[in-house]
Amino acid sequence: MRDAERAHRALRDRLAGLHALESALTLHQWDERTSMPCGGRAGRDAVAAHLSGLIHDAYTDPRLADAARRVIADPQTGDDNDLARALLHRIERLNAIPGDLAAALVHARSACVRAWHAGRDANDARGWTDAFGTLLRLLIEEANAELDARAAEGGESGGAGIDR
Repeated sequence: MRDAERAHRALRDRLAGLHALESALTLHQWDERTSMPCGGRAGRDAVAAHLSGLIHDAYTDPRLADAARRVIADPQTGDDNDLARALLHRIERLNAIPGDLAAALVHARSACVRAWHAGRDANDARGWTDAFGTLLRLLIEEANAELDARAAEGGESGGAGIDR
């Protein structure tokens, strides 16, 4: 097996593992929104934050970006080249977001879901506004981190926050 083929296989294997983690997080979040008993919500956001941290760490591991660059450098990459370019774009975005901010966003999203459920059960929408305000503040912080990273690299700074 030539080096380029090994690079492609290694990249696909790492992405398969990341996809499994992302699927677990998505399933966990769906369960939180749809069927989790009220008493289970508070403790489960730690699991979501941990999974999110693992995903963030895996994407920001320089070895993943190196693997993607090796695939791009191979002139026979085809579809893998497009995948590697999209992956590098995602890595750049995630590198702009500090891990503690990524974890805080997961906690804030879970807090919003819990507050919404509690407000719905009590027929009182006012209860979730504080949780939503915290989430919104963190989303703005995330957008600003992306804008700052683009500006630091000399790239476009407009629009990163608008995409979210």
